[in-house]
Amino acid sequence: MESENLYRRLRNLPIRKSKKYMDWVKKKYPELQRHHLLGSMTGIKLNDYLLVPVTHQEHEHAERNKMDYAIKNLHKSLNLLFTYIEELEK
Repeated sequence: MESENLYRRLRNLPIRKSKKYMDWVKKKYPELQRHHLLGSMTGIKLNDYLLVPVTHQEHEHAERNKMDYAIKNLHKSLNLLFTYIEELEK
């Protein structure tokens, strides 16, 4: 139940878009797909900052288990974001 509440709260955050961050992740992991942990609504991704690079197979698994995958991989997404911020601050 706590996971469901956290997932709902995260999905209710304002939409955040960042072409620069998306491009940075793509350049850092060119062989991987980008999975948005919070998914989308009406075709618009909810948060470009909460994503993880994944293989095609992992992406398929994530799409079938969205909430569980998001909660279990939130720390990876945040670590990736922190790495990006650290590189910007150099």
